[in-house]
Amino acid sequence: MNISIITASFPLDQQTYEEVGELLQTAYEADGKHYEEVVKYALMPSYDVKGFVVIAYDDTTDKVVAIASAADIIGFNTYEWSALVAPMYRSVGIGSFVIEALREGLAKRDCEGELALVVKGEGKEQRFLQRLGYYYSFSEAVLESPAVAAMPSYEMREYYNEQQDIAAIYAEAFGDLPEEAIELIAYSTEADGCKLWVAYDGDEVVGTITTTRQGNVQWITALATKATARGKGVASAMLAWAKYYTLHEGGTKVMIEVEMENEEALSVYKKNHFLLSQQTDYYVRKLG
Repeated sequence: MNISIITASFPLDQQTYEEVGELLQTAYEADGKHYEEVVKYALMPSYDVKGFVVIAYDDTTDKVVAIASAADIIGFNTYEWSALVAPMYRSVGIGSFVIEALREGLAKRDCEGELALVVKGEGKEQRFLQRLGYYYSFSEAVLESPAVAAMPSYEMREYYNEQQDIAAIYAEAFGDLPEEAIELIAYSTEADGCKLWVAYDGDEVVGTITTTRQGNVQWITALATKATARGKGVASAMLAWAKYYTLHEGGTKVMIEVEMENEEALSVYKKNHFLLSQQTDYYVRKLG
């Protein structure tokens, strides 16, 4: 068996992107897991995100049999990465080679921090990372709900010029500094597929939510309610809006990531008929 390994920066060309997609489909059929999010598949054709993919080809079949991908999501030279090996090739050590190449790629890009992502399963991937010197940090749940035609009880408007109100809500909800809040607003209004929505009670801004289109899915991020409006159904109204908007745009489901330790948020999503779809474990590398 001859294996060739190459490294390609984002954006990937269409052919390579489709070949990676075939690997993801093969792994899903074997494992019953969706790996698209952990390997940042939707970002691979993007010019807006700094990232790269290590790709292993079987020279005999000219098929992609393993990948390791990394992306600087927040723009501070901190990379999230994950690796995936085709089911038939998992016993021949390809994973170690692609991760070695990935580490070389991170070093060349002057990576200042990294998080390794693993879809929760039988624990083999977690034990592999531990042998490489990584340790568990936290977990995120992926929740999903079907798109439905329910209208929210609060007026929802697309962001226009509510920066001061939204920045104050972000500061209350997430502890963001003013400059961090402004950066988040800019990203949520300028990134491809993103829309920032504002919830109104009369003339008062009472909440905000961001939706991001990926295929037939709208991902929810930055859901936050004004402190004085909590307990009045604003969060539920914004989730209802996301479901309605998704259906209106031809999508089929709404998805969201939330840390497993955030019991309050999990309770809100479950109350609004979001079900656990998948859990992702995050690992950091030991120093020294």
